[in-house]
Amino acid sequence: MFLGVFTLSITTIPLAVYNGIVIGNSLGVAVTHSLKLSKILLAILPHGIFEIPAIIISISVGLQGINFYKISCKKEYLRYLGKMYGVVFILLFLASLVESYVSFLIAGG
Repeated sequence: MFLGVFTLSITTIPLAVYNGIVIGNSLGVAVTHSLKLSKILLAILPHGIFEIPAIIISISVGLQGINFYKISCKKEYLRYLGKMYGVVFILLFLASLVESYVSFLIAGG
C-alpha cells in the first residue's frame, strides 16, 4: 500500500479494499464451517494488535501520493517515509511472531 506514494495513490485504495474483502471472506468461510466466532477472534486479535496499526499507517502514507511530488523539501519527506517504512516493518514483524507463536496455539495448532 506504500506504493501509493509513487503512483499518486492509485494502488493504495484498491489494495485496501482488497485486503478488507479477503479478511471478510476468511471470516465468513470460518463461520460457515462451524468454527466458533470467539475462537476465530482469539486467533486473530493477538497479532491484529500489531497488524492493524501497520495497515493503517501504510494506507495513510500511500494516500499522500500527490504530496510526494508537491513537497519542496523532499529530503525531510524521504526521511519521514523511511521512518514510516521502518515502523510498519517492525509492526508487521511483531505481528508475524505473535501469529506464529501465540495465535497458532490459541487456534489449536
